[in-house]
Amino acid sequence: MVVKNKTKTLFLCILLLLWIGLVGNQCGLLKSSRDQHDFARDGVLRLMDRLEAVNIRATPLAGLINNFRQLEENLQGKLALLGELSTSQQKVWCFTTQTSILGPNETIAPQKMEITLNSQKIPFLNGQNSSTVQWKWVETSKNIDIKYDPNYNRGFKCLVLDEKETFTFEAIFPDSPVVVEVYGRRNWHPVDVEIYLDGEFQDKASVGRNFGRFRFGVNVPPGTHRIDIKPALTERLKSKNPTPPRLLVYQTRILAQNDMILFFVPNSLQQEFSQGRLAAQYLSDLDADGNLNPYTYLYKLKHAFTLDEFEQKINPENIKKRLVLEDLSLNAMIAPPESRYEFEMDLASGCFLEFGAGIFAFSQNMEAQAAKFKILAHVAEKEEEVHTLFEEEIGLQPEPLRDQISRKKIDLSRFADKKIRLSLITEPVSPSPSHSLSPLNLPFAFWSNPIIYQSQKPETQQQLKVILVSLDTLRADHLGCYGYERPTSPNIDILAQDSVLFENTYAQSPWTLPSHISILYALNSASHQVYFNDQGIDGSLPSLASFLKEKGYITHAFTGGGYVSSIFGFTKGFDAYDEPEGGRKAPLVNNEAEKLYEYTSEWLGRNKDKPFFLFLHTFQTHGPYDCPAPWNEFFLKPEHLWKKLPLRNFLIKNGEDYNFSQQEHENIVALYDGEIRYTDETLIKPLVTRLKELDIYDDTLLIIISDHGEEFLDHGGWLHGGTLYEELIRVPMLIKFPQSQFKNTRVQATSRLIDILPTVLEIAGVSYPQKKIDGKSLLPLLNGKEKEDRIFISDLARKEISIPCPSMMATNYNHRAGIKFIFTKSKDGVKNIETFDLNRDPQEKENLSAENQPLYERALRFLDDYYNRKMKIRRKQETVHIDKELEQKLKALGYLK
Repeated sequence: MVVKNKTKTLFLCILLLLWIGLVGNQCGLLKSSRDQHDFARDGVLRLMDRLEAVNIRATPLAGLINNFRQLEENLQGKLALLGELSTSQQKVWCFTTQTSILGPNETIAPQKMEITLNSQKIPFLNGQNSSTVQWKWVETSKNIDIKYDPNYNRGFKCLVLDEKETFTFEAIFPDSPVVVEVYGRRNWHPVDVEIYLDGEFQDKASVGRNFGRFRFGVNVPPGTHRIDIKPALTERLKSKNPTPPRLLVYQTRILAQNDMILFFVPNSLQQEFSQGRLAAQYLSDLDADGNLNPYTYLYKLKHAFTLDEFEQKINPENIKKRLVLEDLSLNAMIAPPESRYEFEMDLASGCFLEFGAGIFAFSQNMEAQAAKFKILAHVAEKEEEVHTLFEEEIGLQPEPLRDQISRKKIDLSRFADKKIRLSLITEPVSPSPSHSLSPLNLPFAFWSNPIIYQSQKPETQQQLKVILVSLDTLRADHLGCYGYERPTSPNIDILAQDSVLFENTYAQSPWTLPSHISILYALNSASHQVYFNDQGIDGSLPSLASFLKEKGYITHAFTGGGYVSSIFGFTKGFDAYDEPEGGRKAPLVNNEAEKLYEYTSEWLGRNKDKPFFLFLHTFQTHGPYDCPAPWNEFFLKPEHLWKKLPLRNFLIKNGEDYNFSQQEHENIVALYDGEIRYTDETLIKPLVTRLKELDIYDDTLLIIISDHGEEFLDHGGWLHGGTLYEELIRVPMLIKFPQSQFKNTRVQATSRLIDILPTVLEIAGVSYPQKKIDGKSLLPLLNGKEKEDRIFISDLARKEISIPCPSMMATNYNHRAGIKFIFTKSKDGVKNIETFDLNRDPQEKENLSAENQPLYERALRFLDDYYNRKMKIRRKQETVHIDKELEQKLKALGYLK
C-alpha cells in the first residue's frame, strides 16, 4: 500500500510539473527555452510571432474603447425612405444619428453597437439573408478617393482639372448640415473652384497659387447625392502663359458630425417594422462638446491593416499588422508612442538582430511627424547592466514611404550564451511650443519584422535558400534547352546543365491570376476557385510562403504586380511583398527584368546568411513587346518594320481577325524572342552569377518556370487566356537542386506546376497536409519510385457558364501515354470535344475524337465527377476592387480592353 501511494504521489507530481510547464509557457515564463529551441530548429526567431500579451509592457492602444461615450437613441418615427436604394423586394429606410459612430469601417458592426426592434436585436447586414430586417451604418465623414478619377496625375498626386473638366462623385448625405472640403491650388491663370449639387450650382471660391482649403456648406434631404467640382475662369485679366487654366485638387472630403443607419426591410415585414419600437445603442467618436475624441485616430489605426487569422491567431491589441505602404506590403508591429515590447531569450552564438523602423501618415490630419526608437538589452540577473543597441529619431519625409524605413542589423555576439531581455521602445519627440502631445497627434510608428537569427550555419543543418522565378508568358518551345532553334536562352540553357529539366510540365490555367495561385498554393483552379479577375484568394488557405515562414524561413517577393498584385491576396505568408516596378499604381516599364535583378541583388546581399524563400516574378516576356535595345532588334530581319509592338492594342484597333502577312507574323515572333533573350541576359545570368559570388549557389533550390505561354496563330489566335492548347499550358520548368543534385537530368513524364510546393517542402523538411493539396512532390520522378505520367487538369472559365464546370477543360486522363483531351462546354452541356495524340501530333492539328469515343467518354466522366466534388467546397472569397491604376496596368498588359 505504501509503494502504491508513493507511485501515485510521484505520478501526480509529474502531472503537476507538466501542468506548471504548460501554464508557464503560455504565460511567457518559459519563453527563453522555447526561443532557444527555435534557434536550434530553424536559426530564425521572429519577435512578431512571439508577441503575446505578456510581452506588452506599454501601449496607448490598450483600453482604447473605454475612452468613448455610449449613446442611446429612440428611432421611432424618425426614419426616412431611400427610394433610390429600395427594390421591389425590400425598402431601405435611413436614420441620422445624434453624432458620428465609432467603428473601424462600414463593413463590420461597430463595437458595442446594437439595434433592437421590439427589444429584439436586429442582425447586421451580411448580404445573405433577405428574409429578415437587417441594418448597416454609413460613415458620412470620409475622404473621397481621387485616385480613381481619370484626371488623377500620378506624378503630382492630385487631380488636374482643365477649364471644361469635372471631378464627380456620389455619396450618402445625412439629414443634417454637411461640409464639402476641397484642398488644392491653381496654376498661373486666375481660377475659381465651383461646386454643384445634383447638377445645380451651389457656390464658388477664388483659388490662389498657394495651397488652400475651400469649404462649401450643403444641406439636403437624406439620401444619395452627386457632387461636381469644376474650375472656372474668373473675369480678371487672363495670363498669356500657354499652359491652360488648371485647378489642382489634392484632397476632397465630406465633413459631418452625424452618421446614418440604414435598414433593409423585406416587404413582408414593413408593417411590423414601421409600428415597432426601434432603438439604437452605439459609441460616439465625438466628445460631449461635439469635438473629435482625441483617441479616434488611434482607434482607427488599431483596427486597420488587419492580418489574416491564419497568419496570426494571437494578436494582442491588434499590434501585428500587414502594413501597405504604396506598393510595398510588409509585416510590422505598430508602436505608437509610448510603446514598449519586451522579449526574454537565451542567445546562442553568432546571433544578429535585424529590423526596420519607420513612421507613416495614417491620417492626413497628423500633426506629429517624428518618433524616437530605442532597443535596449538587459542582461538577466544584472538589471543594472543595460546596453543601448539602437537609438534613432525618425521623421516623416516627402520621399516614397518604402525609402523611409530605417533598416538595421545589430551584432549580438556579446550576449552569446546569456539570457537577455530585449526591449523595443518608441517615445514621442518633444513637441514644439505651439503643439502639445495628445492621442490626436501621436506619430504612427512601427517595427518592421524584427528577427533574431544565427548567421553561422550549424554543421548538422543545411541553410537552404529557395528562389522561385516566374517568367510570365514564356513558352517552353521557345527556349534552346527545349529544342528551339534560335539562341533565345543561352544562360537558361547553361543553368539546365546543373538542373532537372521537366519536358512536359502543365499549367493549371492559361492566364496569370489563377495560374499563380495554383503555383503558390498547389491547388487546381477548381480547388482554389479563382476563375475571374475580380476574385481574391481565400484567406484560410496556406501558401508555400506560409509553410516556409512557419519553419523559420525569411519570405520575400518582388513581383510585377498586375494579376500578381497584393490586392488579390498573394501576400499570404510573405514577410514583405514588393511590387517596386510593376505595382498597380505604376505604369509598365520596358526594362522590368533588369530592374528586378537590381532589387534582388541588393536583397540577396542582405539575406545571404539566412534561410529564405524568395519569389520573383516579371512580366518582361509578356506583351507589349518593347524591351530595350539592342535586344528588341536581336532577331529582327531588315524587312521587319516593328521594333516594338503592343499587340493587344493593335488587335483592338485593327480587329481581332486582322490578316497579318507572313513578314508581320515573323516580326511579332522575333520581338517576343527578343524579350526572352533580354530576360535571359539581364535577369537569369546575373542572378546565377550573384548566387555564386555570395557563395550560396550550392545551398540554393532555384526554380525557373512560367505561368502560361503565348499563341502566335498556332490555332488561329494570338496572345493567351482563350484556349488550352500546348502553346499556352505546356510551360518550362527547371529545378536546380542544392549541390546540383540530379544535375543534367531530363524528365519526360508529365508534371504540373502544382507539384512545386510539395517538392520544395519535402526538400526543406517541412510537413504539410498532403490530402488538402492537389500537387505531389516531384522527387519520386527523380529517384525511380515513379515513372508514369501524372494527371493534369487545366481549365478556363467564362462568366456565362455556371458551376459545376468551367467552360473549357483539358486533361490527359486516359490509359494511353500522350493522349490529351480538350472539352468545351456551354450552358447546355458539352459543345466540342478534341482528342490529340501528342506523340504523333505535338502541334495538335488532328482531332481524333471520332475514333476515340471510349477514351474521351472515360475522361469526361472523370472530369464531371471531379468538378462535382470540388465545387461542393465553398471558398471564402472577397470581391476585388480593381482601381484605376491596376486597370490601366492590366490594359497595358492586354488583359482588359
